Amino acid sequence: MEQKQTLAIEEWHEKVKSCAWLPERPQETALKNRYGDAKEFMLTFTPRLQRDVAEHVERAYTGEAPSLGRIKNCYGRDVVIALLCSYLENLNDFTGVKQKIELDQQKEVATIFLTEYYYLKITEVLLFFYRLKTARYGHFFGVVDGMFITGAIYPFLEERRAALLQYEKEKRDREIREERERRSTESVTYQEYLEQKKQLKKLGMKSYSFQELALEYFPDRTAAAAAKQLNSWINNIPDLEDKLIAAGRYKNQKIMTPLQVSIITHELGEPDKWVKERERIARENALQEKSKKENK
Repeated sequence: MEQKQTLAIEEWHEKVKSCAWLPERPQETALKNRYGDAKEFMLTFTPRLQRDVAEHVERAYTGEAPSLGRIKNCYGRDVVIALLCSYLENLNDFTGVKQKIELDQQKEVATIFLTEYYYLKITEVLLFFYRLKTARYGHFFGVVDGMFITGAIYPFLEERRAALLQYEKEKRDREIREERERRSTESVTYQEYLEQKKQLKKLGMKSYSFQELALEYFPDRTAAAAAKQLNSWINNIPDLEDKLIAAGRYKNQKIMTPLQVSIITHELGEPDKWVKERERIARENALQEKSKKENK
């Protein structure tokens, strides 16, 4: 029986050595450039990789390994089934029970994995089979049971969900720390602030809320529309946003410092002059439009 089953597995692997018969798909090139053809891909993600994956759990969850669905799209369904069958056959060899899971059952379990859990990365599947071997989800009693395997995926998925949430939280915390560090290196000292404040006072500058400043430039708009328009102008002027950040500006800042106000007015011009210039341009456009209509 064991010899017959081993031959069947080998025949199954032979069937998927080449995927030249498959139609091309958009993401195939990148995946094949990285891993090669179907045979090379299967040799990369053999059951021997399970221990390495278990030693780098975060990478297994968040790395760039392809999902079962993407592997299917690139190499075809048979490659995924054969790869999962090799993991099940490896589990057969590992367990000490007499009754092993036969090839037809392996294919059925593999099909269930591909259908229900196509979003799992291949490294996550390897991690799941490694944890099965550790008896993390229970023991096999006398038989390598397909339903036990498909049932064990549920606690694994819960572990996966909790781990991904934790990694996302750690990523956000890391980004917040980096933002604070960046601000601390780019912000001015208290002495420099006092000096700037003294200079700005001489120039008659003051602090504004961002919406107040925006309304100075766009008095015909609502506060929200004016703020959106001013942000658009800031983003379109080269280096202006960088200068404001260097002056201490941060995301969703409500009150602009005198220094930040001075940077904006220096680049855009004083608000009253800005408004008059916009009115002049609007009048000229209106006259041009009127002239065009009269000429018609």
